[in-house]
Amino acid sequence: MKRRARSLSFVSDCVAIAIFALVFAADALASGLTGTTIYTFAGTPDGAGPDFPLFYAKDGNLYGTTTYGGQLGYGAVFELSPPTVSGGPWTETILYSFTGGDDGSQPSSSVILGNGQLFGETLYGGTANAGVVYKLTPPTAPGGAWTETTLYSFCVAGNPCVDGEWPMGGLVFDKSGNIYGTAQTGGNAQTACCGVVFELFNPHGGVRSTWQEKVIYNFLGNYSGQSDGSNPQAGVLFDSAGNLYGTTLGGGDYSACQGGGCGTVFELTSSAGVWTELPLYVFQGTGDGNGPSGRLVFDSSGNLYGTTSGETVYNPGNVFRLSAPTGGIGPWTETVLYTFLGAPLDGSSPNGVVIFGRNVFGTTSQGGSGTCLGGCGTVFTVAAPKSGTVPWSETILWNFTDTAYYPEAAPTSGEGAVYSVASDDAGSGCQGVCGTVLELSH
Repeated sequence: MKRRARSLSFVSDCVAIAIFALVFAADALASGLTGTTIYTFAGTPDGAGPDFPLFYAKDGNLYGTTTYGGQLGYGAVFELSPPTVSGGPWTETILYSFTGGDDGSQPSSSVILGNGQLFGETLYGGTANAGVVYKLTPPTAPGGAWTETTLYSFCVAGNPCVDGEWPMGGLVFDKSGNIYGTAQTGGNAQTACCGVVFELFNPHGGVRSTWQEKVIYNFLGNYSGQSDGSNPQAGVLFDSAGNLYGTTLGGGDYSACQGGGCGTVFELTSSAGVWTELPLYVFQGTGDGNGPSGRLVFDSSGNLYGTTSGETVYNPGNVFRLSAPTGGIGPWTETVLYTFLGAPLDGSSPNGVVIFGRNVFGTTSQGGSGTCLGGCGTVFTVAAPKSGTVPWSETILWNFTDTAYYPEAAPTSGEGAVYSVASDDAGSGCQGVCGTVLELSH
């Protein structure tokens, strides 16, 4: 079958641009940044463990989630408002604190914007404690409370969770306002192991709040000799033709990576409402990577970029590019653009990348020159060569320290600044410092 041309992904309200695009060219970034901690989380009631990208709104406010903290310790959705006077403090407002019940527990993605409302996921909570997709609606009057609505609770039919379990990695809209995402386990009733890609749709056109779920693909892992991948954790993205792309943390070739498979990059195409999965690349763990992590992104030529979490202590992750076959038929080609060296030389365990021009940007959760165990993490850029194809060159733009460390999310761009969250790795047991928001500017 002839493959369709790839292009930049479409996401409603340009959410992907807000989350994944950086406004600085590589030369400007590499010339030096000043880092300022603009907010420090305290746990209760303001949140703890910001583990996912921020959303930068047009009015200059930042929106995000914390996995823990909030009023009851089950996580929160927050807003950060910039200072009214240059150099003043940012103001945090908790938009919603999860209760751990039907509304969800432990947010497991960033928020996206649609029709003035925020949408996200939680890993746990809901009617079966298997996670939810939720919506937050702003108040009708200034100063009022935001309203949380649970759009869908997973595992509605009980174990096995054929509709998926533990959603994670982020949501995306199609052009009709339907929501797509991944759940890292559950699915096929015979395996219940390997995760799903799901669609949420509102049969009432938004007039009523009742949403329905449809599993558009069940990962089978190694069941009956299948090798389609297992355990998606990074969400999916669209191209302009309506195809979906994503990664699985494991599966693929089960002779590799000690029998668990090294992971895959996959494509889903739809015909008459039936989705078909095609592995675009199966990792082998022999220098090409293991355990792809972080959401994929397209460049303007239709190439896919992503990261792997690493193969050994001596190969702590890489940045890769996948290029479509000439003429659209045949396997995709992987090129490893950069392999990290780890602390103290550079980063370790990258969290996904963002694209601007010919350059790739991202964070690593460890590595760098910080004094944390394994390094405190970095912000980096990988720049394309001026001629030829390889090697690409890597530059560390920022080294996190033991006061703001272990970033788990790709950075976010704003007006003249880059924002990054650091989770501090303390989880619900944090004391005093429970995560930070860092502003990098010239």
